[in-house]
Amino acid sequence: MLKALRLWLLRVLGAPVAAEPALASEPRTALPAAGLSAEGAAPAAPARSNFTRAARQSLRAQRHARVVIERLRRDLKAAEAGSEGRPAAATRERAAATPASTAPAAATTSTLEAKLAASTARAKRAEEALHRETTARAHEQKKQRQRANHDAKRLGQLEAKLRAESARALGAEIKLKAAQEEWVAQTNVKPSAAASPTAAKAAQTSSAKKTPPAEGTLEVHFSPGETCLGAILDQLEDARRSIDVCVFTITDDRIARALLAAHERGIKLRVITDNDKANDEGSDIWKLERAGIPVRVDRTEWHMHHKFAVFDGRIALTGSYNWTRGAARNNEENLVLCDDERFLTAFRREFERLWERLGRE
Repeated sequence: MLKALRLWLLRVLGAPVAAEPALASEPRTALPAAGLSAEGAAPAAPARSNFTRAARQSLRAQRHARVVIERLRRDLKAAEAGSEGRPAAATRERAAATPASTAPAAATTSTLEAKLAASTARAKRAEEALHRETTARAHEQKKQRQRANHDAKRLGQLEAKLRAESARALGAEIKLKAAQEEWVAQTNVKPSAAASPTAAKAAQTSSAKKTPPAEGTLEVHFSPGETCLGAILDQLEDARRSIDVCVFTITDDRIARALLAAHERGIKLRVITDNDKANDEGSDIWKLERAGIPVRVDRTEWHMHHKFAVFDGRIALTGSYNWTRGAARNNEENLVLCDDERFLTAFRREFERLWERLGRE
C-alpha cells in the first residue's frame, strides 16, 4: 500500500519512476469502500482526508514550480533578445506577483548609484590633482629650459672670449718665436743662447716694435718655421672690417681658431676653398661654416689652388704657403705681404669673380 502511494506521488510530481517488478507480481489489493477498512471493521476517513490534502499541496507546489520555471525561461529569452527599454511581460508579471522584492531592488539600485557617484567624484578629484601636477611640472621644465638656454648662451660667450684670448696668446707666442729665429739668424748664435732670458726679452722688444709694411714695400717670409704662420695670425688679429680668404685648404687649427675669433669680433669673413680638400680628414672648413662664416667651394673636377687673402681691403697676402701644419713644420714654402694698390686691386677683383661664380653653381 505504501509503495503504491509513493509511486502515485512520484507520478503526480513528474519525477521519473523506475519499474519495480516486485510490485507487478504482488496481488493488487482493492481499496476499501468508503468509510470502511479492508476487513470492514472500522472507518478510514481521517487517513483518506490527510492523503487528499497532501496530494493537493504537492500538485499546487508542482504547478507553481512549473510556472516559475516558465517565467524564468521567458525572462531569459527577452534578455537575450536585447529588450532593454521595454521589460518583458514575464518580468512584469513576476514583479506584480512578487511586490515584496521591489523594495530590496530599489535599495540596491540606490546603493549602486551612490557608489557610482562617489567613484565619479574621486576620479574627478584625481584628474584635477593630475592636471595641477602636470601644469606645475611643465612650468618647472620651462624654467629649467630657460636656465639652460641662459647658461648655454653665457658659456658660448665665455668660449668666444677664450678662443679670442687663445688666438692672441698664440699670436704672441708665434711672434716671439719668429723674433727669436730672426735674432738667431742675424747674430749667428746657437739656439740655446737664443733661449736665454736676455734673448727672449730682446725678441719681445723687437716684436713690439714691428709695424705693418710701409706703402709700396713688400714683406717676405719662408718656411719651414713659424714666420709664415706668425704673419698670417698677425693679419687675422689686426683686421678690423673684413677678411677675404681664398686658399686650397685649411687644416692648421691655430689659423682656424684665429678665424673664429675674428668672426666673434664681428669681422666680415668670406672663405673660398676646394671641394676635395674641404672633405679631407682634419679639414676645418665645415667647422667654420657651422660657426656662421660664409663658405663657397669649387665643385669642378679641377682644383681651386689659390693661396691668398685680403685684409680690410688694404693688405694682400699670397705665396705657395698652404694653411696647414705641414707647411709650417716641414715644407719649403714662401709667403708675401704687400699693400701696393695695383697688387691689391688684382687680388680683390679675382676674389669677387670667384665668389660670384661659385655662388651660381
